[in-house]
This record gives sequence, structure tokens and C-alpha cells, in this order.
Amino acid sequence: MNEKKKTSVPAKGKKQNKAKEIWRRFKKNKTAVAGLIVVIFFILVAVFAELIVPYEVALKQTKALREPPSSAHWFGTDRLGRDVFARIVHGTKVSLLIGLIGTAISTVIGLIIGAISGYYGGRLDEIIMRLMDMIMSIPSMLLSLAVVAALGANMQNLLIALVVGQIPHTARANRALVMSVSGQEFVKAAKSYGAGDARIIFKYLVPNVIGPIIVQASMQISSTILSAAALSFLGMGIQPPQPEWGYMLSEAREFMRTSPYLIMFPGVTILLLSLAFNLAGDGLQDAFNPQLKD
Repeated sequence: MNEKKKTSVPAKGKKQNKAKEIWRRFKKNKTAVAGLIVVIFFILVAVFAELIVPYEVALKQTKALREPPSSAHWFGTDRLGRDVFARIVHGTKVSLLIGLIGTAISTVIGLIIGAISGYYGGRLDEIIMRLMDMIMSIPSMLLSLAVVAALGANMQNLLIALVVGQIPHTARANRALVMSVSGQEFVKAAKSYGAGDARIIFKYLVPNVIGPIIVQASMQISSTILSAAALSFLGMGIQPPQPEWGYMLSEAREFMRTSPYLIMFPGVTILLLSLAFNLAGDGLQDAFNPQLKD
């Protein structure tokens, strides 16, 4: 018992020191910190959306059609008299959920496929990679449109479409990461001790590539949010009356000249959130990079 305690404490301390070092490197990147602050701001808006403005306000139609920004309606009203600020606030929850859940699912599935392919290699690797190449030969947006058209336009099917389009890219990236560490000494030692393949993959290989996977996922959230907004813009994503930034842009197209605020506010919001995730992802990439020198 005492020996286990003695060996576990240094391991735990080593992990804590590594996390502190990553955070210290991340803090030195001012643009990455700014991106993280913006991401946290949007997360807080999504969590407390109902306290900021009730959901009913985002759906309520009034006679104030396309009213410009004012003290009564901070971001103005749309073509049906609905409050644009309320719709953007509640659309934040939708976009973040799609971005986070879609990225999490595609990352987990891609990690499993990539780890199996990279670890076993040979014919199995060849079959899996050729299958991924077949899927990647179809443009991801076209593939997502086809999936939504086949299944129907709603949030669940939108997530499925986005995940299907992202899995091949994630699997390929994770395969390369696993292959880069699968030939190292600790893997050979685990095999010599009789460790099973599943144990080697998920206990030894995956933890050693988790840093790049986190960086990859943080950047992928941005592309997922943009893809979801694009599909909704085309009428193949979130359906009205549920507020969603992409569909808000679609509705505002015909009023670009007469009511430019209708396209400006949701457009700037999409840009800010996507840019924030990219900046934070760049910062994480630098922080996880062991080659960086102070």
C-alpha cells in the first residue's frame, strides 16, 4: 500500500506540473487569451440566456417590423417584428451545442478509427484509409447536404450530417498521431509484458497524443459552427421558429440595403465566435508544442 502511494504521488505531481507549464505558455499568447475570454463570454451567454432575455421574446412577433436598433430593441427587429438581440442570445446556445457536441462525437469516433488503423497497420489500415478516402472525395458540405436531404432538416440530423463529414479528416489526423508513437519503447515494453491491444491503444497510445487531439478539436469547433450556419442559411439546418444565426442571415438577405443591421449582427456574432475558437486553438497548439523555447 505504501509503495503504491509513493509512486502515485510523483506521477500526479508530474501531471500537475505539466498542466501548469501548458497554462503558463498559453497565458503568454495574448491573442489566444483574448480568444479564450470571448469563448467563455459566449458560453456564459448560452448558459444564462433565459436570464438575459426570456425565450418567448425571441419568438414573439410584434407590429414593429424591421425597426432599427433602439433602447427598446438593442439590435432592432426582423421582418416579423421579433427582437434580434433575443434571437442572437438564444441562437448562441444552439450554435455552441452543435459545435461542441458535433466536434466531440466526430473526435471520439475518429480517434477510435484512427487509433485502430494506426496501431494495426497492414491490410486493415489500407481498407480503413481507402474507405476514408472515398468519403473525403465528396466535398464535406455536399455530403452534409445529401445527409440532411435524406434524413430531414432538424437539429439531430444536422449533427449526424456534420459528424459524417468530419470523421474521415479526424480519423486520418489521429492515425498519423498514433503511428508516430506506436513504435516507441514504452509500447514495445507493454507488449512484452503481455498487455492486450485494447489496453495498449487506450492506456498508452491515446494518452500520449491527447494534447494534439485537444488542439485539433478546439479548431474543429469553429468549422463545425460555420458549417452548421451555412446549412441553416441554405434552409437545410435548424428550422424556424427556433433562433439560429445562419437562418437569421438567410432571412435578412432581401433586406441587406434597407435594413443592414439584420445581416450585420448575426454575421459579426458568427465571425467573433469562430475567430475566438481559432485563436484559442492556435494558443493551445503553441502551449502543447514541446519544441517551444522561452
